[in-house]
Amino acid sequence: MEKKQSLGSAFLSSIDVSGALRAIVRNFWLVVLAALTGAMGAHVVLQTIYKPQYTCSATYIVSSKYSTVSYSNISATSDTASLFSKLLDSQVLRKHAAEAIGVENLPAQIKTEVAKDTNVLTLTSTADTAYDAFICLKAVTENYNLISDNVFSSIVLTVIDGPYIPTQPSNQIDSRDLIRKTAGICALIMIVLIALLTLVRDTIQTPTCIERKLDIKRFGVIYHERKNRTLRDSLHKVNRSVLLTNPVASFPFTETISKMCTRLEYAATRHGRKVILITSVGENEGKSTIAANLALGLAQRHSKVLLIDGDLRKPAVYKLLQLRLQPEQALSHYLSDDSVRLSDFVSSAVMQEEKTGLYVIAGDHSVPMSSELVSSARMQALLAHFREEMDFILIDSPPMALFSDAEALANLSDASVMVIRQSRSLAQEINTAADTLESGHSELLGCILNDVYGMPFPLSLLDNDSYSYGYGDLHNYGRYRKYGKYGKYGGYGRYGGYGRYGDYGAAAQAEAENVSATDKEPEVK
Repeated sequence: MEKKQSLGSAFLSSIDVSGALRAIVRNFWLVVLAALTGAMGAHVVLQTIYKPQYTCSATYIVSSKYSTVSYSNISATSDTASLFSKLLDSQVLRKHAAEAIGVENLPAQIKTEVAKDTNVLTLTSTADTAYDAFICLKAVTENYNLISDNVFSSIVLTVIDGPYIPTQPSNQIDSRDLIRKTAGICALIMIVLIALLTLVRDTIQTPTCIERKLDIKRFGVIYHERKNRTLRDSLHKVNRSVLLTNPVASFPFTETISKMCTRLEYAATRHGRKVILITSVGENEGKSTIAANLALGLAQRHSKVLLIDGDLRKPAVYKLLQLRLQPEQALSHYLSDDSVRLSDFVSSAVMQEEKTGLYVIAGDHSVPMSSELVSSARMQALLAHFREEMDFILIDSPPMALFSDAEALANLSDASVMVIRQSRSLAQEINTAADTLESGHSELLGCILNDVYGMPFPLSLLDNDSYSYGYGDLHNYGRYRKYGKYGKYGGYGRYGGYGRYGDYGAAAQAEAENVSATDKEPEVK
């Protein structure tokens, strides 16, 4: 039982069920389109293939012409009725009936049936129209004596029911019900298709996929944080910036940012890294939000932290921090105008966030040819100046899959962190971007899996990683509770390090023996 439960937990921990549900909701128009297409297709098929058939019937008693009572021998009368039904099915009678109504062939199928052990005979006529079914049956009953007198001269048919003109087809189909069922089946097929296409995509759907698909250490996991947390914001559909300085930010979110700041601080101060690049593979993965939150978190601990919006093509930091810039305060203004002195730009362009004292250099408009600007000597001079002034410098870069700006900024940085949004970029693209960063000057510290949705109930009961945030006895940022794959004595990532007895890096075990008491990892509160 425990083995089956562990297999189920392992399977659920590798797929994003919530992502599949969100994909279905996001693409619900495809579900509606499939339902409408199925309904229209069913209607067309019904109109093309379905042909209504009308059946007219009459019930007779086979009796003697010279007697008012039926035959006393039931068996004899039953045999007589059976022979008489064969007579009615003859082609000769059909020919006489067709001549009676003025056609060459009867436009109906005539069938007879005798009730078992009785002299009751039922005659049915089936045709494409109700009139043809009725007139053909009437012609047969009126002309049967032309044939029967030569065989059974004393036998007559006495009508006890019918014939009548049918009002509804005998093969009637409930078209509305059929159309509804077809629409429902098509909608269900589309739902299953959307879910399967979402689940089989080679993306990072859960935290466990990082170890299985990527060659990058896991730096942290940030679960989904609502942008409109208050009832008023929800009613007015107000989406506020997801910042730890926001009073309504959830405790798990702020604590997660705090823990990542601790790791970043330890990794930076231990090896003298001061300039940290925050990047991503594609757009809308949350790198600007994470860069702003990490900078705010570090600013709460240190007196001088600088956040630079290096995404000159699509700046976003000024929106997140609600900054108002003058044209001469934009980073692109300094980089593109050689006449602007560095000292003048620093004194006028550097802004400070009120709550934490975070220093910010941003921009508010797109700049073409930004790759040349961020790799220029003026950018190097700007970073060299602030290396002496700041404790930490965080740079928000453009997406790596779209522009080469991130590569240029990585060569000017000491370390880099990649932001991966759940179920967004392909694993192959992420590994390619990671190889590019590792081949440059900066060291890739790891990746942050962002905007992770927890497993929906009751599947969350089987998923040990679902919505854990690292709290409690069972969920602590990893498969085996502590920061890493190898538990208490392991490390943060695939190759050890950043654990209780390790360091941040592949050579953690070798360096651990030389770590002094003052250099040990600070306790995560």
